[in-house]
Amino acid sequence: MARTKKPRPSARDLFSRSSYDRDAPAYTAVDTGPSHTLPPVSARPSTSSTSSGDDEEGADVLREEEEREKLLAGGLFGGKGSIKIGKKVRGHRRKRSAGQVASMMGGKRLGMEAGGEYGIGDESSDGDEDERLGGAWGEKGGVKPRKPTFRKIILFTSLLLSFLVVMIFASLALSQERGAGPAMVFHNGTHAFAKTTLLISLDGLRADFLNRHLTPTLTSFINSGVSPPYMVPSFPSVTFPNHWTIVTGLYPENHGIVSNSFYDPKLKAEFYYTDPARSLQRQWWGGEPIWQTLEKQGGRAAVHMWPGSEADGHGAAVVDRFNSTERLDIKVDRILGLLDLPVQKRPQLVAAYVPDVDVSGHKFGPNTTETDNTIRDVDGMLHSLFLGLEARNLSEIVNVVVVSDHGMASTDRSRLFYFEDLMDTSLIEHVDGWPLYGLRPYPQHNLTEIYVGLKAQETPDGHWSVYLRDVDMPARYHFSRNPRIAPLWIVPETGYVIVTKKEYPPDSTEPYHPRGLHGYDNLHPLMRAMFVARGPAFQHLHGEGKEWLGLDRHSGAVTVNETLTKGAVRAGRVQPFTNVEVYRLLCQSLGIKEAASDATLVELKLVGEDEPEPEVKPGAGDDFEHTSTASTTASSSSDSSSDSSAAQEPTKSIGIQTPEPLPVRPTKISDPNAPVVTGTPQNIGISPPTPPEGEEEGGDDKGGDKTWWELLKSKAERLKGKLEGWWSSVWVDDASADADADLDDTPGPT
Repeated sequence: MARTKKPRPSARDLFSRSSYDRDAPAYTAVDTGPSHTLPPVSARPSTSSTSSGDDEEGADVLREEEEREKLLAGGLFGGKGSIKIGKKVRGHRRKRSAGQVASMMGGKRLGMEAGGEYGIGDESSDGDEDERLGGAWGEKGGVKPRKPTFRKIILFTSLLLSFLVVMIFASLALSQERGAGPAMVFHNGTHAFAKTTLLISLDGLRADFLNRHLTPTLTSFINSGVSPPYMVPSFPSVTFPNHWTIVTGLYPENHGIVSNSFYDPKLKAEFYYTDPARSLQRQWWGGEPIWQTLEKQGGRAAVHMWPGSEADGHGAAVVDRFNSTERLDIKVDRILGLLDLPVQKRPQLVAAYVPDVDVSGHKFGPNTTETDNTIRDVDGMLHSLFLGLEARNLSEIVNVVVVSDHGMASTDRSRLFYFEDLMDTSLIEHVDGWPLYGLRPYPQHNLTEIYVGLKAQETPDGHWSVYLRDVDMPARYHFSRNPRIAPLWIVPETGYVIVTKKEYPPDSTEPYHPRGLHGYDNLHPLMRAMFVARGPAFQHLHGEGKEWLGLDRHSGAVTVNETLTKGAVRAGRVQPFTNVEVYRLLCQSLGIKEAASDATLVELKLVGEDEPEPEVKPGAGDDFEHTSTASTTASSSSDSSSDSSAAQEPTKSIGIQTPEPLPVRPTKISDPNAPVVTGTPQNIGISPPTPPEGEEEGGDDKGGDKTWWELLKSKAERLKGKLEGWWSSVWVDDASADADADLDDTPGPT
């Protein structure tokens, strides 16, 4: 029985998708013509010649052509779809070298150079290429799948995992760089802002200085913000303890800066505020300043010359060194420049220190023309700052808190008494503080005997009092629970000064300097500080009016301009409070969780304008001050329940509300004169803050009594927040770039 010959598959079938593999491009150049089969040899035109040589050569050419045709028709595309070169003998494939194939196909005239048209290779292939081509096809013409090796699987998996790890760490790095912790909740028309607070300290600005009609900007700001008649400083009412209390919420006895100068018996060292070598070491400063509270929770802070910010381990992302000669206009540019930084570098808290009024009060006295002029200059600085905020559409976005640390009292040579006249000074090893005197006797001398001797000289009109730290120190001072507080204190009446005969000889005719002093009883009217706040966190307590924007700085008159003032002006009057409450107010305005503090205030409550205030017996310093009785009575002091406040339970809320996002307002930030900081902010190179003992860096995410599941969940939430913040920042930057591009396309004034 005759065997039926199966039809050969055509070239078109071999090039179908089911049989195409990586070697197929080597054969796509073979042109089989429009037909599936090649025409017979006899049908082709013959080649004529004129000589036998030519006939012999032509015959050779024809034979070569026939061989090629046989190869192409029956070999390369024949059989069952496999690539065959030669016959199959005894089940083995006969191999031909590349040179033999080239000879059969006409040598190198048909493109048999290395990498030629058919991809066979050169004569040095030695049959290896033939093996590869044959092995690439299955017996039935389909692609035979190649099983990947274990080595390739491991390599591919390692590369993929490495790529994923790199992407995760890159995302985290970007989120850290952009400072994406705080959520962007406000928009000024061109840029997104997180909850932002500007804290400004006007050192030595006594509360009743505002009654001198020298501060139209600050007075108008108070009339549109939240403020008590005064704020009570901490005792002693000097600069460094009170500035550290404002930013930590702790009394000096708890944060450790108990005076401008003091001795630590444990460290056996002396702290002196103007000497960096004796004041900037980490061990002096306790508590957690507000900028570290913010940065531990993912925010960013900038501190400009604030006392204590240069201490080792207690700084912020940006810290400007103290510069006593810095002009007020430079200070304004610096503050606004920090707010102009890109979102990933922009601080949510800017704490700035202005020492000018204090310096003038010490040098000239609080009731002099020179100090009045300085007060005017500082008020002008605030005017420029507020206008700069409004030009950036930030008046309703940035919370502005203006405080002072203490007041100022006048001194005179008639108000001096000598230390040598009170006791034997050779008994005293260390004297702390000033104008108060904290006494540390030598160990061999009896403290009680010295106290009894001083107490015997104390009279109602003696203008000074003596206290033992652990016996009769007034509880309202909060000034006993720290070994850095000297065991024995002489506290002069406000305006009086203890001096030595070496410092100011009794027969001297020169005026006594300094002409103004502070540090006395913190409840005395001349020691009162000020507080005023305005912004989205305080808006429920004050009105919408912005009176200071319609203010004429030269005349002090207010021009009614609805575009600027935006509604009725209403002041939020609240009861006086102590400056330990400021830290809690700042945390609430920034939307962060506060660290431990001494704050006890339940909430800020508005009071009626006609509500009488408790009266306080004026001190001896009042009769020397050239202030009216009316202004003194209007700013009378109250204890603010200092003694009873310790029994109150601290609360988490003080009446500060979380603001809702504001609608997008028209852009004003296109002002070309708006200062922009392009350089690197000043930094003193302090080391990163070290967390307290037993607590790792990272806030609530580490340590404590959390289970492993709570810790893992906390970390996951933190990572999610960072990634969301980063993506939001990317979107915001793109949107800001589009807005800036639109502004650039807007035609300028003609």
